[in-house]
Amino acid sequence: MSRKRFVYLSVAVMVSLLVGRAAALKVAPFHYANDEDEQWKPLGGGPIGQDWSNPENWWHNVLPTSAQKAKVNRVPGPIIDSPVNIYQLFVSEGNLSAFEYSPCTLQVLDGANLQIGQVAILGYYPLDTGILQIDGGTVNIASHLFVGRMGKGKLVMNGGDLTVGGNFAVAFQGGDGRVELNGGTLHINQLTYEFAFTEADPNIPLPGGPGIAAIDLSGGSIVHSGTAVPAVYQQMIDAGKLTAYHGKGDVIVRFDAATQQTTVTGQKLLWNYSDINVSASSIVVDEGWSGLDRMFKASVTDPNATIFLDDPAGAVYFVEWQTAGPVTVESIEMTAERDNESGVPPFGRAVRHFTLKARSAGSPTYDQVLYNGDITYTTNVTELIYALPEAVTAQDFRAEFTGNDIRGVRIRRLNASGTRTVDQRWNFSDLTMTAGGSPVVVDPNQPGAFDLANMFENQRLDNLATIFMDGAGVDPVYTVVFRPVHPGDVRSIEFVAEHDNMDNGYQRAVKHFKLKAKSIGSDIYDRVLYDADIAVPYQNNVFRTTFDVPGGVIAYEYCAEFTGNDALGVRVRELNAFGTDSDIEPVWNPDNVIIGNRTPFQVYNEFYDVDNMFQKSGEAIDPNFASTIFEDFPADSVYYVEWKTKSRVCVNTVHLLATHDAVTDPITPMKRAMKQFVLKAKSAGSTTYDLTLYSGAVAVPYNAPYNPAVLDKWINLAVPVVASEFRAEFTGNDNLGIRLGELDALGTILPNVAGDLNDSSDVDLDDFAVLAGNWALDNSGTMPMQSLETFESYASLPNTVWFNWDGQTSSYYNKLYLETGIVKSGTKALKWTYDLDPGVVTGDDKSGLVYKLATPVDLRNYSKMRVWIYRDATNSLENYLGVKFMWSGTTDQPHDSKTQAEAMILSANGSSKTPGGVWTEWVIDLKNDLVFRNRSTTGADDIYDVGSIIFYLNNRQEFRGGMGTLWLDEIRLEQDCVSPEADLNDDCKVDINDLAVLVGNWLVGK
Repeated sequence: MSRKRFVYLSVAVMVSLLVGRAAALKVAPFHYANDEDEQWKPLGGGPIGQDWSNPENWWHNVLPTSAQKAKVNRVPGPIIDSPVNIYQLFVSEGNLSAFEYSPCTLQVLDGANLQIGQVAILGYYPLDTGILQIDGGTVNIASHLFVGRMGKGKLVMNGGDLTVGGNFAVAFQGGDGRVELNGGTLHINQLTYEFAFTEADPNIPLPGGPGIAAIDLSGGSIVHSGTAVPAVYQQMIDAGKLTAYHGKGDVIVRFDAATQQTTVTGQKLLWNYSDINVSASSIVVDEGWSGLDRMFKASVTDPNATIFLDDPAGAVYFVEWQTAGPVTVESIEMTAERDNESGVPPFGRAVRHFTLKARSAGSPTYDQVLYNGDITYTTNVTELIYALPEAVTAQDFRAEFTGNDIRGVRIRRLNASGTRTVDQRWNFSDLTMTAGGSPVVVDPNQPGAFDLANMFENQRLDNLATIFMDGAGVDPVYTVVFRPVHPGDVRSIEFVAEHDNMDNGYQRAVKHFKLKAKSIGSDIYDRVLYDADIAVPYQNNVFRTTFDVPGGVIAYEYCAEFTGNDALGVRVRELNAFGTDSDIEPVWNPDNVIIGNRTPFQVYNEFYDVDNMFQKSGEAIDPNFASTIFEDFPADSVYYVEWKTKSRVCVNTVHLLATHDAVTDPITPMKRAMKQFVLKAKSAGSTTYDLTLYSGAVAVPYNAPYNPAVLDKWINLAVPVVASEFRAEFTGNDNLGIRLGELDALGTILPNVAGDLNDSSDVDLDDFAVLAGNWALDNSGTMPMQSLETFESYASLPNTVWFNWDGQTSSYYNKLYLETGIVKSGTKALKWTYDLDPGVVTGDDKSGLVYKLATPVDLRNYSKMRVWIYRDATNSLENYLGVKFMWSGTTDQPHDSKTQAEAMILSANGSSKTPGGVWTEWVIDLKNDLVFRNRSTTGADDIYDVGSIIFYLNNRQEFRGGMGTLWLDEIRLEQDCVSPEADLNDDCKVDINDLAVLVGNWLVGK
């Protein structure tokens, strides 16, 4: 339906409201404004179809009131940018026992003032996923906010203010809850997380366990009113449930006694002990419980401090260190303590003067003074927080502490806030371990104490190590092979090892360390980053080295080798990398991929959706992810998928993950397996897939002996390929199809430059020449029509082309006939009688017809679909009339999950009754009126092949249906205009407006 027609219809309905209560149409029969629930039912995407304040986006064409619960579980979700006052808010409620509704998001923008009189719940039932995204404005919840109540809940704050008057519950009743603060302020009075409350109703299934809570602060703050709450946040930090900057920052918890409030923020502190290299220092008392690592930490997690060995009275104790790369210091925080709380001499250990220095690039001395001042105590502990007048950038630092007496000084904490030039790249949560590495010790009495994760800590808060199990023979070599989930540009490496006994052969010592990498584009370890012997004994049992990587390296796989000293294995404490973000990233993912043609024999439902294969490596986007399974087809068949990216990409490396159903060799007959993989692309300007990126046989069983049922294949292209359209072909082993896990690529997403007419990624004279050659071309006139259906060729209905849609939910009857009396043109039309449930329905009640096309239609070539409709004036009032566009290759009775997109006339009576007794043409704008029902189709250009069209009537919840008759005739498609090559603003002509686009981007990319 065109936007103009939609406006006319809306105006007509509003006028009817003024006529009188008997003619009221905004509120459906038997529904009143003070009813408990109001259900979100969007028109579609965009400012009209997602506007909360548009009544047509709600079940009964009326906005929820302050006495109602608003249920939001249909996509796309609502957008709020004005005042809203409701009683309750449930985002995603309805997937009680079966997955029906996709994850839904409610977005709050600047200008919004959302007032919720009671509770808000994100993710009500176990299969529900609800998201609240606050980009601005204010949200006030008088009672509780549940982020994940049995289901999955997610709160994202990028700005604005959210106040929760009651309990802020994250992961409640077995649900999973995630909170991401990137900006704004969250005000709360009570925090509960992972609370495994038991549902009183035994008929409601509960997921096992208490659920999982995660809070990350990459901006913004939590302000928690009340006393004795810092300990709760510290517990979450210790358990890894409260992080900052996705594990790469530090959580700062501060309590203000004056306001009785705790403020929780995330910072990227500059000096974590795992990030720095201490080059020189005064001697500390004991490396185990008062070591230097106690000084460089995010917060004071225990009373232990760094205690320096006694020296003459008034001595200066110092520490010198280097960061992995230059850092910019903006503020300093130092916490010290003294031994005597009485305030009466002698004071014992105390810092009387503190100086912090830095070395300028190229300077032989510490020539910059960041702080220099006396320290005073009012209690036993003093805290210095100092903002520098001007930020200082350096890599080498020296701290000096002047003591009070001969007993040295005691430092709790020394750190700084600012900007890192390089970040830590290897955190265990950001890595995937590959098969074939050496086993590590896992102590059943101390789970996690010595496992692999200790080697890749995001910051070292303990001295636990990774202990490899006993080797065999002389000088055993222990290996770890790992891949970063997000490859970065690695500039430097830190390696820390330790051994068990200095006096007994240096047990569990590493004698040689080698680190090698497969850089992007290489299928071998072409970079050796470190390869050297390590002398024993270590200093204080510990060996530490930090080394630069000349020129840096961007790699997708690393292999670390540790040569042991004896047969007792080796002990490795840290293996970290520091560098910067790389422009190498996954280029095929759901956000960047538009799936087009695919083999018609593909299982397509929530569990085996083809877009599962374009997820980020190791991350299940689909809540019911299993894999992509292609349906049965004759043996040795080729299954295929074609897709395009939203902008051109440069592909360097391809990752293919697949499984088969049996582990024998050869594969047992009648088992899913892949035997051949081919990857193709279209070069710039080509109409065919003329580039072959890879073509090779796949040996089975896969990857033996590590996992013979799993194919985990990395393909490095000899020459990077730039393209935007791709095709993958998979040859099956038998007639049971194949099972595909993931198909990812690493590369660079290239920006689209408006005015680039020759695919050179820049705008220059060559593009101007193309525009000049197209100047004044005008193809914007009346477009030709293609007739889809006139009904003139049929002897009777129903037949194999037109028939009832058994996917309807109505238990009442639906018929179709060949009509010769009431026709729009010619001698024949289709007569459709429907009979929807006359009672108040509790769910959608549908009745429809299937039109199966002889040849699939590519809707990208058309701008409008037109169908003439005749309504009987006595028809019942149906909620909406819709049309669904279904994938080709489906069965005669396509399931709703096969829907690519749909359009509808949404009104209390305009769909089935008004105007009655006349032929009217329904014009569907294929560029603006469609609602997209699948992650694979996000726009009009995504609908490649339509095999069936369903015309249907639907009643929403709490509507009454009935009987009626409609006639259909003259179904046509209006073709798009053919845009000239230099049409830059998509109006099918080349004129001064296109020249303005080109001039506005002149020399961009050069």
